[in-house]
Amino acid sequence: MEKTQYVDTEKLNDYIKKSGLRVGFLSDQLGITNQAFYQKRTGLVSFRKSEVHLLMHLMNMSEDDAAKIFCLKSTSNDAQMDRG
Repeated sequence: MEKTQYVDTEKLNDYIKKSGLRVGFLSDQLGITNQAFYQKRTGLVSFRKSEVHLLMHLMNMSEDDAAKIFCLKSTSNDAQMDRG
């Protein structure tokens, strides 16, 4: 499978670990399976904007950290991310 979005998997996994939240809990909150969450964390499938915002909220993630992890840009070009 080809990667569809840049995600810094290592930084995201570190952030999850530091948050103290379990992957299963986060995938449940996102309404997706653990497998789907894995595919998103590794960049095989794109995160929706709503999923990124929910993760930010659940893990108390700053916009700066989210931008580094999800390679977000402050432009109107959202081609890298599904609408959500």
